[in-house]
Amino acid sequence: MSYILAQILVCLLIAGIIGAIIGWIMRGGCSCEDELLAKDLELSEKLALANAQWEEKFQTQTKEFDMQRQSLNASLSSSKSDAQRAISDLENKWEGKVQGIKGDYDAKISGLGLEKQSLQENLDKEKTYAENVEKKLVAAAENMDECYDIQEVEGIGPSYGKQLKSMGIETTCNLVEAFCKKDENIEKAANAMKVDPETIKAWTSMADLMKIPGVGGQYAELMQIVGVSSREDLVNADASVLYDEMVNFNKKSPIVPTVPTLQTLKGWIDLV
Repeated sequence: MSYILAQILVCLLIAGIIGAIIGWIMRGGCSCEDELLAKDLELSEKLALANAQWEEKFQTQTKEFDMQRQSLNASLSSSKSDAQRAISDLENKWEGKVQGIKGDYDAKISGLGLEKQSLQENLDKEKTYAENVEKKLVAAAENMDECYDIQEVEGIGPSYGKQLKSMGIETTCNLVEAFCKKDENIEKAANAMKVDPETIKAWTSMADLMKIPGVGGQYAELMQIVGVSSREDLVNADASVLYDEMVNFNKKSPIVPTVPTLQTLKGWIDLV
């Protein structure tokens, strides 16, 4: 009997212990669930707060973006307008430059046209002169020496012409015959006419050159001035050099309207 009681007491004790343990476990389990619920609530609140903050920040950024976009659009619109004005200004300036260039071009073309006309006129004159010289050169085959009235020599006017004719010198050929390389005759005539002997020598040089068909008084004077004093000098002259000297002198001190061409000079040299 006592044994059974003892067994019952032990069973009751064990049951009590087990009950205490189960109660403790139950109390502890509830506490953990509350804590989990509390933490879940806390996390939910933090998440909601974070969402609210993010939403606020997003809205702020969105507004800033919209403002920047509007500002950029305004800038682009203004820049586009400025660009259009700049392009319009450049087009106007370019058009002005084009018109200016065209005007200069037209003026130059007009000037060239006038210059061409002038050159053509000079060419026609040269051609006419060359034809005349050619005719005279052809005639030279029959008569080599050209003789002119004494007053055709540049510098011999009516007064000197009258004095020379009184000495029997009536033509350029007579003048050459009387004074060419004849210093004594030159001195006598110079004293009688009261002129410098060098003047008579210059007349004689020009008269000698005038024997060449086509060489008139003025051409003879121009050649004599640049150093050609006789037909012999002309034969020994370089045609190109002589031509340049005649052109340059005639530009500075015009003697003849038109300087004979290089081809004409060469023709004269060939005749001599």
